[in-house]
Amino acid sequence: MSYKPDEATLISFLYGELEGAEQRQVEQYLQSNPDERKRLEEWSFTREALGALHDKEVIAPPIVLEEQKVLSFWQDRTVRMSLGIAATLLFFLVAAKFLGLSASYSSGELRIGFGVIEKSVPVTQAITQAQVDEMIRSSLASNN
Repeated sequence: MSYKPDEATLISFLYGELEGAEQRQVEQYLQSNPDERKRLEEWSFTREALGALHDKEVIAPPIVLEEQKVLSFWQDRTVRMSLGIAATLLFFLVAAKFLGLSASYSSGELRIGFGVIEKSVPVTQAITQAQVDEMIRSSLASNN
């Protein structure tokens, strides 16, 4: 079985971080594979070239704010939302008028309906328990 180090092992070898048997294995591998040795030499050259560069202080660019655009009255978000709500309510009112929707409130009672709402007739006569029992018996008799 032949030994082939991965890139992490080759980079560790390049930086001198390998010890003992592992370093000898990589050295033997590089002696038997000239292409890999050449690639490692290129990495070494790149490392040395980048190491020769000096750090340069970078000044953060100034923040340039764009001029704020002047919005017209109709482009204001609040105005557009308010007009949208008003238009929706107007649409529903016109639709209700054409459909004959009517609403009335009296005696703590709200009635909403289509067409003319009839006045409710107050119930003055109460049904007794005997009358309810008689209606149930007659209904049962007719169903049987």
